Amino acid sequence: MQSAFIDGAGAGARTLPDGSVIDLSAATNMLNCAKTSTCTAGEMDTWRAERPWTTNNPRWQLFAYAPLSDVIETGTVISPVYVAVWIADDPAEADNNPTVDSNNGVLMMRAVAYGPQGASTTIEVTVGRTDTTELERGYTGQRGQDEQNRRARKAAVQSPGKALTRSAMSSSGGFSVQ
Repeated sequence: MQSAFIDGAGAGARTLPDGSVIDLSAATNMLNCAKTSTCTAGEMDTWRAERPWTTNNPRWQLFAYAPLSDVIETGTVISPVYVAVWIADDPAEADNNPTVDSNNGVLMMRAVAYGPQGASTTIEVTVGRTDTTELERGYTGQRGQDEQNRRARKAAVQSPGKALTRSAMSSSGGFSVQ
């Protein structure tokens, strides 16, 4: 599975505008077995604090990767950032087959934005797909102005004129909502 947001083969080095280099193969291997060279199945199954599921450890594979400035074809995004997104089966499954999603559309995604001078930031999420048109269960989350809050008046989630929340992430302070 691969996104249309790619800039060539999913292996090898990418050079950022400042001259720093990202090796996508090495980054993938670091996620899978904590080393930059090719991983064996046994190395990917090894227990580590960040990968305690052994034979159900995620097998990360590149899904999307390209300069952020290429995300919109009009050239309206000007950024020195390179983005890579990996997907994997979620470790909550106990089927001992991390290459197949057997619980109907629940995947993990990990996105890394690589910036100038070695700066980077990472987000990892577990996403799920529903096959119903009914209202989703659980917390609906905060959406943009064009999305509808189906549980409350079919109005935008945050109405114009109301106070907006702000999320920020920094390398020193972590994640905060203000």
